[in-house]
Amino acid sequence: MKRYRAALIGCGGMSTAHLRAQHEVAEIDVVAVCDIVEEKLHAVGDAFNVEKRYTDYHAMFTAEKPDIVAIATQGPQHCAATVAAAEHGAHVLCEKPMALDLAETDRMIDACDKAGVKLAINHQATVRPSLKRMRDMIENGDIGDVILVRGNNKSGRKAGNELMEMGTHVFDRMQYIGGAPQWCFAHLTWQGEAATINDAMDSQEMSPRDRASGPVLGERAYALFGMERAPVGECQFLGYAKTNNRLYSVDVLGTKGQLSLRGTGIQRGKSDLFHLPVPAFYPADLQEEPLWQRIEMPEELDPRLGNESITPILQELIRSIETGSEHPCSGEAGRLNLEMVMAIYTSHLKGQRVSIPLAERAHPLSR
Repeated sequence: MKRYRAALIGCGGMSTAHLRAQHEVAEIDVVAVCDIVEEKLHAVGDAFNVEKRYTDYHAMFTAEKPDIVAIATQGPQHCAATVAAAEHGAHVLCEKPMALDLAETDRMIDACDKAGVKLAINHQATVRPSLKRMRDMIENGDIGDVILVRGNNKSGRKAGNELMEMGTHVFDRMQYIGGAPQWCFAHLTWQGEAATINDAMDSQEMSPRDRASGPVLGERAYALFGMERAPVGECQFLGYAKTNNRLYSVDVLGTKGQLSLRGTGIQRGKSDLFHLPVPAFYPADLQEEPLWQRIEMPEELDPRLGNESITPILQELIRSIETGSEHPCSGEAGRLNLEMVMAIYTSHLKGQRVSIPLAERAHPLSR
């Protein structure tokens, strides 16, 4: 079995999940952690018994020569850390959102391509067996022709922050089912009116308790997308104050039925994939409404997947390194997820439908 030296940059809230996953993957040896805040650095190093600790990731790369680096910093640091890792020959698993704008995502992908290393983004749902099962059922014709892919967020934030915090997860699920986005038409509101560029603000001004994710806009957002494998994708970020994980889902409506993948992950011992074997509009003479049927997914409960949702992403990263295949949570997919966010802003500010990929790579709100 080939061994991989793994390191971590960023000892904040997501660091423990990344380190647990690294310890769960048999081929990985955790060799170092890095953070500019020494208190966090030593707390995480002690908790996971990691001896080598650095406040400068350039020094860590030079001394430890990791094969894989997890970047668990906040968004403003993702681009520079990824580029540095690539220049030192390390494969990268980066937290979402991938970056703060499309120019940064382009630099990250170019640096990894130039160095010949893999770049994966932590969109965990893409490696869930239930999402693959959903796509397989669609391809098998279980719900007929797809007419709509709908992404639903779990609220708890205003739309501007939610687009960057959880929106890329929503768009990742939509993209996995519906294919690459082709165009976007969107509308944003602020205090009950159409949002203007003057309503834009920093993410931590909109929500001081959230992570830093650059300029944001809007308390509610509504968007339509044309998609490669679906006529229309839709999403709404409704700005409800209370978080509801049950709302967090991707729904697919077809001519013969519907599918829904609900929640942030599986319930204990239960699948979150459901099938309704009728289309959205029922026959007029239907006496009783049919019930949603749970699609059993025993493989999703396989203990070999590990207890940490990042574990399968790391396993896929090793597989893609060894086979040369594309990671299901690739940098290219991560860039398209962020492109959907930027397309929402661009469409709203222009007041028209915009094509994807966007020609302008700077942040729409910074302009």
